[in-house]
Amino acid sequence: MRIGVCQTSEILGDVDAAVKVVQRFAEHAAAAEVDLLLFSECFLQGYLLTEGHVHGQAFEIGSADFDTVLARLEGLLPVLVLGMIERSGHRYYNTAAVIDSGRVIGRYRKTFLTSGESIFQRPPRWIAAPKMAAAKVVERSIFAAIYRSTVAVRSIAPGHRLRP
Repeated sequence: MRIGVCQTSEILGDVDAAVKVVQRFAEHAAAAEVDLLLFSECFLQGYLLTEGHVHGQAFEIGSADFDTVLARLEGLLPVLVLGMIERSGHRYYNTAAVIDSGRVIGRYRKTFLTSGESIFQRPPRWIAAPKMAAAKVVERSIFAAIYRSTVAVRSIAPGHRLRP
């Protein structure tokens, strides 16, 4: 498995610009036969920890607004691990979404939050111990390459395989 890591300039509050960067990096990664392409935490909306930014920029996975973003990622060849600000009801998470051709196949909510990240919820501890080999590869890759902290694994769709 070839893993690519994207270190980009920060984009704050401009999802359209962030998606264009993802598309451009994904095209280059596909040409280099990369299987998994990693972006930094909160990349999609920008890492700004104010209440206004987090509440105003967060996406709920499965919402029409997030589906619009996913539609723009359809057809991209590398599987993406895309940092985002996730909303679930009235809770907010620092999440890494695993996206395969415009479809969310898993999500990872950061469990070890810094003192400055108190705006985010800590996911329940029971989801922090992945058992699937592919999930462990992704988790370790994120840890080593991007976050420098542990990321919790929630799930990868049952039966889903990353491309060989």
